[in-house]
Amino acid sequence: MRTSCARGRLATMVVLALVATAAFAGAPAVAERPRYQLTWSAPEACPDAAAVEAAIADSLGAALAESTPTDTLVADALVERAGERYRLRLKIGERSRELEAAACDELAATAAFIVAIAVDPRVLEHGPPPLVPRPPVEPEPDATPPRATDGPRELAIRPPSTPVAQPSRPSRQARRNGARGSVTRSRRMPLTVGGRVHGGLGLGPSPAPTGVLGVSVAALGRHLRIELEGSWWIPRRVPSPIRPALGLTAQLWTVGLRGCGVPVRGRFGVPLCLLVETGMIHAKGTGQQRSMRARQSWVGLGGGAMLVVRIIPRLAATVGADVLWSAVR
Repeated sequence: MRTSCARGRLATMVVLALVATAAFAGAPAVAERPRYQLTWSAPEACPDAAAVEAAIADSLGAALAESTPTDTLVADALVERAGERYRLRLKIGERSRELEAAACDELAATAAFIVAIAVDPRVLEHGPPPLVPRPPVEPEPDATPPRATDGPRELAIRPPSTPVAQPSRPSRQARRNGARGSVTRSRRMPLTVGGRVHGGLGLGPSPAPTGVLGVSVAALGRHLRIELEGSWWIPRRVPSPIRPALGLTAQLWTVGLRGCGVPVRGRFGVPLCLLVETGMIHAKGTGQQRSMRARQSWVGLGGGAMLVVRIIPRLAATVGADVLWSAVR
């Protein structure tokens, strides 16, 4: 009887052990916290989120497996069209940056590399991510099948031209692309409006050399300059060579139109101009009890040259000279 009870107890313990083992084996494993969370938004022509995450995983490689999970890195990436180019706005935690390039896959590769560096800085030791193929897109049933000459689309992401050294600064290639983009946008704008204030020395229409002050409004292109200008010649008194007590005070005002071709070299431009001016000379006798006044119209034709030095994008210094032939005086 005792032997039977002992055998019954032993069988019960074996069954309980098997049940406990099965319960522990079937219990779900504790999920590890993800190292990063990426929100990717881009036009259809760009790589999708899966391709970008694959590039991040390839960059992390063994570094991700060897590291201990910590807080999840949150990254938001938005790609938009900017004319013929693409602009990326990437925010990682509290830091944000903006990059621009001609190809969307280049921006996607740069974004993947920056996120991988933010997750584990050891990624810098292995260089940029490898190429990641775009997932194939199956055509709809009623879609026209591709022609025999259409090749497969293999490339979804290209590595950046220059590895990113620090997540907080854009790559050198992205800065060059941004500079080229600003030049392209400036070339699309045919003309801009500008102004000029000038002063100098005038000879010819006035009886003696005198100062000249003027202003102008200009339509400016990359290699073209058209100006509508006005000037005022400071009054100048000229004594009589016979009786110094007597003399003449004369002054002149003019309006003119200037058209220039502008060779440009970096910060320097050399406008070569044709010029037409018209105005009125005013003269008054001095030293007499009853002085006489006179006016005379004046028209000048000629040309000039200037040197324009750009100081900042909207400010330049100029120096030049005009030579005019008096058609009416």
